[in-house]
Amino acid sequence: VAVTEGDGSLVLRDVATGETQLSVTVQQIGAQVMTPVVLTRDDLLFGDTNGAVQALSRTDGAQKWTMTPASGLVAALTVNGQYAFINGYTNLYAVDAGTGAQAWEAEMQASAPPFGYEPIPAVVDGMVILGTSDINNPGALIAFDAATGEQKWRVDLDMYGAIFSPVVVGERIYAPSFNLVDIGGVLAFGRPG
Repeated sequence: VAVTEGDGSLVLRDVATGETQLSVTVQQIGAQVMTPVVLTRDDLLFGDTNGAVQALSRTDGAQKWTMTPASGLVAALTVNGQYAFINGYTNLYAVDAGTGAQAWEAEMQASAPPFGYEPIPAVVDGMVILGTSDINNPGALIAFDAATGEQKWRVDLDMYGAIFSPVVVGERIYAPSFNLVDIGGVLAFGRPG
């Protein structure tokens, strides 16, 4: 499991024993870790305080690649197969998880979110699903083709706020929400066919 320490260092620990397998300092990384760390078989991927995504070797902590999205911001990311999918607040990016080369970019929303908003994209059945939080428009749940970035479907909601990290269970998509007018809750959507 990967954790960040109080001093900003990134530590990889054995789940069974708690033994430290790797420790990388902020000075080695060049920034602090901003997003949850995603583990792949060979790498640790995360967004940093400089607005970039970094991939470090799980073996020795050496930087394998870095990628800065055009938005200059990284809210969250997930890895599924070949690609890392990056929530860049206004745009969604797909990059090759092994090299950091950008495969595609798709617009999610027109303007920045009105408050701290860091939903992790869900990937299922060849789609990347993510909620929005646009300061000028109601929230929406959007699905993009994982291979091309083409928008497959969009559900616009009559709420100003945010749709957070969606979770797909069976034929349903569940997404926590926050509404600037009401309290919010969990929304459930049927999965489009």
